[in-house]
Amino acid sequence: KKASSLSNMTNFEQDFELQLEVLAQIDAISKERDDLLLQRSTNLPISPALKAARAEHESSKRSALKSDLKKSNAFVKRLRAVTVEGIQQCIRETENLNLSLFISEIVGAIASTLFKATDVNNMVKLCILLHRRYEDFCEAICSSIKTSLLSPPPTVEDDPDAGKKKRIQIRFVIELYQIGIFTDDEFFCQLLRNLLGKYRPSNVATARQPMDLQGVSTFVKYGSEVLIGFTSKKVCDLAAKAGRPVESMPSKTIASTKVVNELKMMINDTFNQLCEDLVKAHKQFRNKESRSEKDKAMHGSITEQKQVELDNAKRLYERLFAVVTSLAECMNQKMPVLVEAEKDEEEGKGMSVWDGGSGGLNVISHAAGEEVGSGGLFGDPETRSFYEDLPDMLSLVPISVLGITPEQAVTLKEEWEQRKNKSRSASISGETEANDSSAAGSGSGATGGADDNTLDDGGAASTGIEADGEVDADDGTPADQSKHAKLNVLLTEKLPECVNRAKVDEFCTSYCYLNTKSARKKLITSLIKVPRGRSELAATYSRIVAILSRIFPEIATQLMDALRREFYGMLKTKNQSNVENKIKNVRYQGELIKFGVAPPIVAFRMLDALMKEFTQHSVDLLAALLETCGRYLYLLSFTHDKMNDVLETMLRLRRAKNLDLRQQTILESAYFAVKPPERERNGGKDKTPLSVVQQYARFLISQKLDDPKSSVEQVIKCLRRLPWQSSEENIQLHVIKAVLKMARTKYVSLPNIADCLSGLSKYYPNLVIELVDRILEEVQRGLDSPYKREIQRLLGVVRLLGEMYNFAAVSSALVFELLYHIINFGHDVPLPTAIGVPHQAAQSIKYDPRVPTDVDPANDLFRAQLVCEILNTCGMYYVRGLTKEKLNRFLVYFQRYLLTKQFIPLHIEFAILDTFDSLEELAREAALESQMKASSRAAKSEESNSKVDASSVVSGTIFTRFENMEDVQAVIDSYEDINAVQPTQPDKDDDEDDDADEDEEDDSKAQSRDTSEASSSRSSLTDAQSLPDDDYDSEEDDEDDDGSENNDDDDELAPEEDDENEDLSEREAARMLEKMRIVEEDDEFERAFKHVLQDSLSSAPSAASSS
Repeated sequence: KKASSLSNMTNFEQDFELQLEVLAQIDAISKERDDLLLQRSTNLPISPALKAARAEHESSKRSALKSDLKKSNAFVKRLRAVTVEGIQQCIRETENLNLSLFISEIVGAIASTLFKATDVNNMVKLCILLHRRYEDFCEAICSSIKTSLLSPPPTVEDDPDAGKKKRIQIRFVIELYQIGIFTDDEFFCQLLRNLLGKYRPSNVATARQPMDLQGVSTFVKYGSEVLIGFTSKKVCDLAAKAGRPVESMPSKTIASTKVVNELKMMINDTFNQLCEDLVKAHKQFRNKESRSEKDKAMHGSITEQKQVELDNAKRLYERLFAVVTSLAECMNQKMPVLVEAEKDEEEGKGMSVWDGGSGGLNVISHAAGEEVGSGGLFGDPETRSFYEDLPDMLSLVPISVLGITPEQAVTLKEEWEQRKNKSRSASISGETEANDSSAAGSGSGATGGADDNTLDDGGAASTGIEADGEVDADDGTPADQSKHAKLNVLLTEKLPECVNRAKVDEFCTSYCYLNTKSARKKLITSLIKVPRGRSELAATYSRIVAILSRIFPEIATQLMDALRREFYGMLKTKNQSNVENKIKNVRYQGELIKFGVAPPIVAFRMLDALMKEFTQHSVDLLAALLETCGRYLYLLSFTHDKMNDVLETMLRLRRAKNLDLRQQTILESAYFAVKPPERERNGGKDKTPLSVVQQYARFLISQKLDDPKSSVEQVIKCLRRLPWQSSEENIQLHVIKAVLKMARTKYVSLPNIADCLSGLSKYYPNLVIELVDRILEEVQRGLDSPYKREIQRLLGVVRLLGEMYNFAAVSSALVFELLYHIINFGHDVPLPTAIGVPHQAAQSIKYDPRVPTDVDPANDLFRAQLVCEILNTCGMYYVRGLTKEKLNRFLVYFQRYLLTKQFIPLHIEFAILDTFDSLEELAREAALESQMKASSRAAKSEESNSKVDASSVVSGTIFTRFENMEDVQAVIDSYEDINAVQPTQPDKDDDEDDDADEDEEDDSKAQSRDTSEASSSRSSLTDAQSLPDDDYDSEEDDEDDDGSENNDDDDELAPEEDDENEDLSEREAARMLEKMRIVEEDDEFERAFKHVLQDSLSSAPSAASSS
């Protein structure tokens, strides 16, 4: 109760302070109103204070005031000069000079309104002083201002500043009315009617005068409270806070009630009319803007008349918006709602576009109702990036090399940014990215505006970037000759090799350093002549044109004109010759349309010309053009209907004409490439609801294993209680689905999941088998796909497999088989010979990464990421024993795979180097540990009194790294030669030993789990993440510290067997030593296990007795 009362008291104090502040503000407004009324009352003609001031002035004329002609003329000149210092000087001199003979000149200077709006207050102060001294000043200034405001405004040619002067006079006369010099309030009604001349009744015979929008805005702004009686927003807010009605607040209204009502009625009617005009102007402006954008996109430019109409509509809308905003603020009214203009009927039937959330456009087909995806108009993000993400040459290349000035570069960047923002805003209102292509117009991604048929041989078409100052590269100097030679090499050798995005960008950067006017002519000639049989270069050549035409628009203009003449010239030839060149031409123009270099009207003109003939080779050209840019034009909103009509016309012609089977097939294929058949969403798949048991199984895997407070052992016990034998529940399937879902999403929970699977594998072995099958199938599916869209999911899946090996759920043979499969799949060596391998050894080689394949491009490092993920997960267990030799051999093959890649990105290169460094460091630690154990055993058996230097054992590189393909291939050849010479595979025994080793390791880990389960369960995920191998190593270290006799006896056998097998190869000797070490470690583990078991059995009776 005390707390609540204290809280209520605090709230009461805050409310009280707020009320006090509001009351203080109301008092300030009331005091300001009283001061205004007091000042006005002293300046009224009937005011006694005014009469006393004038009488005092008359009495001091002869004694105190000076009637100096020179100073009086200077006074008038300073008024006409209109400076701040001059007006202030006039205010000071008014008290000293006798200006009764210069009243007319002073009134004329003030009425001419040569002063600025900021000087109005000083002019009002001057008028107050003159009014309190000279009786005839008031009548003269009032009549002069009335005449000036009510007279017809001069034309712009006669006086460009007439409107500005009139607005200053309106403010000036309102200020004079507030202080009491101007008293005719009926004049303001006449003035407002004059300003609203446009809205006179239509039956009046006199011609309508245009409405002075800015004059009305000024009148309402400065006379809203004094003349019209509007209450400001500030006063309304104060009334709401004080809980008073607005009528009770102090008002500054001075005019009579009749004038106030008349002015308020006219202003309200004007505001409503202006709101309607604003809505209409906004709608007309948006319609004209939309149509002009459509015309630009279709034809590349708009006519001069349409541009003028668009500019006038925009200017009218902006002026109306500014005036209505000012009136609404002064009148405390709401702005009208400006809805977007409705689309044309033609556009309304087309496509709808929505913002996908990540900045991209997701286009949805009206006809099929299917989502195209985040790739927008191009199907997938990679293709969209190829067509839209163009490099900025102004940032990559010095501006001086491009032959433009910094001012021109800034102008270009501003135009690119405006076009980019314009495209984004168009996506919200239902438009697509056609603004980019429309702005490109005649072929320039940076300028545009010229028609596609125009050709300017002199330089830039419409950007103002002139090349007159450039010097050709054929002057004969050695430097120019070298530059000319580099250009020839670039155009003859590098240009035909531009087969991908990286090479195209590199070519454009190299060309910019060789840019001249003659170089651009040679480039255009080379771009027109696409090599024979290389029609796939049309897309990359078009990207070159799109990049360079942003700076040099004449490249696109001349290229499009040449392709157009070539197309119509070839179309006139009715024979079947040069069909390949014709198809190459239409594909080239189609790619330019997709890049926005050419307007879509080019494609529709070509389609119209081809469908008029529709015979022989024209059918092939029509199909090629539709397959190139038909889908793009179909998805654009403003070309959708036109493209749909083209498809319908093509189908009618196909049915009417007697075409052969081949032509009918290619037309049908082109049709479905533009307009794919409809298909059901979600594939018609019905989702059956999960039972409570199935939901609980998924809950244990997806949430309990992800909870740091839960225990893996408890999860295993809960899963074992579920009905695994029930075919209806099918617990095994749902556990596998939950595990795979966690592998794709919960990356950090994979060790806990693998620990749980290892515990379940003893009771349900088929669970791990089926899960491994699904993992391998998913990895295989990822390797089969040339486009890696689920890289992160596959990385999580292979890490799960590595964690399963860490917890003894799978064998090392499976892991190494997967590693080799990842780097070898798709690189099958054609028999009977391999690359660089003799014929007799070729039969034993199945894979070579140097063999090209579509599923593993030379610039794709996805498989390397999978290998690094597996090695980072379980590679620490492969740096000792027999698996160390396997790992060393695999790393050799892996390095050969990496050396076949053209380019390795930095982030992947760092990941690979980190993996190699980690394995190297772990191998060194393992070798050092092994050597230290051997030295300690030798010291205990008194065979050697000297300690062995461990650093000498681990000197050098354990896993060899190669810098070139020749060195690594030589090592691999030696491996293959050994396999070819030995008929029986030498690794067979190793595999058997590894299998035996894995079985023993699995048994030891299972026994360790049972032992820990009997003694004490793991209570947290931190304990659950510890591997069984750690316990094994600690027990082994304890046995070594005890120095048991059995260890000494086993160590004595090692030198004897080494003496008996001196003639064995080094590899066999290492294998025998490893077998001996495994037997020794097994004995040590058996003794440790028996010791722990006895302790647990002996502690059981004591625990029972105590309980």
